[in-house]
Amino acid sequence: MNKVCKKITYLPSVPKKLIDDLLEIEKYKNVFPEPEYADHYSSHVAKKNLEEWAQKQFSYPVVTRYQIVRKNLPIHKDVGIVGTKYNYLITLGGKDVRTRWWSDDKDPKEMIYEKAWTNQDINQWYEINIETAHQVINVEEPRISITIRKAE
Repeated sequence: MNKVCKKITYLPSVPKKLIDDLLEIEKYKNVFPEPEYADHYSSHVAKKNLEEWAQKQFSYPVVTRYQIVRKNLPIHKDVGIVGTKYNYLITLGGKDVRTRWWSDDKDPKEMIYEKAWTNQDINQWYEINIETAHQVINVEEPRISITIRKAE
């Protein structure tokens, strides 16, 4: 069994009334700390009603964001976050989008796991290991998800 990406069923689906569309999300503050990558990736503050709903699902403080992937992401480890995060996929980002996890981000020689995302993955929660080097490929259109992680 892979240890980098697993579907989880113990979190409920996000109520549709709490999910904003792309045009609305883009109006929210982008808090990704590397603005030079804004054409590829952005992380937006979620509205209070979504944050409150997400917090009720956990027994510890969490941070809730919308993330938008607009182009392929190179092999990387997430900035400023350790451990795992929970991703709830709203849109796929294309017909054959894949996330690949690698043995190393500096010298990737071995792919550990590849997840091909399908329509069955929309509105599902995934626990993602973000300390392992990973990339997203075949992005053709904005890929939107809700992410939840433990607050620092």
